[in-house]
Amino acid sequence: MKNIFWKNALTALAALMLPAPAFAGLFQPQHGYLTDPCSAAVSACDPIVSACDPTCSPTPTCDAYAAAACSSNTKSLWNYGGWIETGGYVNAYGQDNRYLPNGGGFDPASGNGQILYNVDHNSYFQLNQAWAYLEKQLSGQGFDIGGRIDLAYGTDARFLEMSGLELNSNGDHWGGSDYSLAVAQLYAEIGLDKLSLKVGKFLSPLGYESIQSPDRFFYSMSNVFAHPPTTLNGAVLSYQVSDNFSVYNAWGNTSFFNDSRNNAYVGGFNWQIAPRLGLGYGVILGSNAHKNSNDPTTQYFIQSVVANLQLTDRWNYVFEWTLENDKDGNHSGYYGINQELFYKLNNHWNIGARYEWLHFYNSSRYANVIDTDSINSLTLGLNWKPTNYFTLKPEIRYDNAKDSTPFNDGLKGHQLSFGLSGVVVF
Repeated sequence: MKNIFWKNALTALAALMLPAPAFAGLFQPQHGYLTDPCSAAVSACDPIVSACDPTCSPTPTCDAYAAAACSSNTKSLWNYGGWIETGGYVNAYGQDNRYLPNGGGFDPASGNGQILYNVDHNSYFQLNQAWAYLEKQLSGQGFDIGGRIDLAYGTDARFLEMSGLELNSNGDHWGGSDYSLAVAQLYAEIGLDKLSLKVGKFLSPLGYESIQSPDRFFYSMSNVFAHPPTTLNGAVLSYQVSDNFSVYNAWGNTSFFNDSRNNAYVGGFNWQIAPRLGLGYGVILGSNAHKNSNDPTTQYFIQSVVANLQLTDRWNYVFEWTLENDKDGNHSGYYGINQELFYKLNNHWNIGARYEWLHFYNSSRYANVIDTDSINSLTLGLNWKPTNYFTLKPEIRYDNAKDSTPFNDGLKGHQLSFGLSGVVVF
């Protein structure tokens, strides 16, 4: 009898103690990184995900692997690494995503109705990103040559694909309907002191959020991020005017050397106005050709303004405003705001909230959404980062369409969702 009692008691005690390592971080002191050997090097920026977290800059220029690189006294210009993100996303209606054949994308009558950009609603976990990269950075002194290649596999790869490279004329890509492989970036770079030129395929510099999962707080992306091009093919000329101000100008194409009609100009600047206030502005002026050569080419204009304010050592606020106007006979597009607020509990736990409002005119871009409707979204998230190499990201999200029914197979105008992902950086 005593043996049964103690066996049950020890089992119960072990079950109670199991979550202790995870929640122990809540009670750690604010000062000092327990697992970060280079905390002094990143103390000027209050990192939420890494030393190169986007909360430090409206447009981050590096990724999470740099957090580990600074542990060495001498940082090599050659870098390699990557990450794996896997997770799951479910909604209150139990609706799964379905996909159209031949790379046609989401079935508008299923799942989340295209409202969620980068997460599939499924009853099982998905591999969002298995990402690897190799780069040679510029020294920033005199003449130098560099470059970078990024390979991404998973459910997010379809947002990085480009016609003429991963996609053929029929829309077929390198993989199945859910999983595919994409060359996220492939460029050569030359530099002369503070001037640099990239030529090849690269990520779009506009906006606050990054498609690279270690460089953003939330698992899901904002609606504002979903519409501008994610990748461009062309050339980017950047100049570091001063320590606090840089400008960039680019010519890009949304296809890979197979359609000269999809050209775009990209330009903008990043300005660190004060130690706690940064401002970023970007614009794209371009055209999109239709598959039917007899249809007129759509002209579009996109601009983004990002203000990043470090309120205190623990509080960080980001405001983003985006506008797109298309001209294809008539003017259509959208405009909206995205606001994100973060609070650092300690070196392992961070809380975040995101509210966004997106209004369409003459074109909704979403199935079952009328062309003058507005979408409101609220996301609450938590980041647990026990080491520099792992982040757990739970979140809960509520989306609401003012006058339409994009959810639950076109029956509901609102949706409650929950997601959980883990990111391992190597």
